[in-house]
Amino acid sequence: MKLLRKLQKTGKDSYIVTLPKSLVLVLGIEKGAFLGIELQNRKIILSPVAQARQDSAATREA
Repeated sequence: MKLLRKLQKTGKDSYIVTLPKSLVLVLGIEKGAFLGIELQNRKIILSPVAQARQDSAATREA
């Protein structure tokens, strides 16, 4: 599945890319879910992060 999305600027130093609802449903993620971000050969790869890892990341940020 290949999708085209527009990069949007939000604030001074941040950008966002939206995900279509159909993709979110297929991945089984919901609002507030953590996504891992990897850069491989000039490609951005987003992956859902397991709940246990989310809890660990939230603890480190607090």
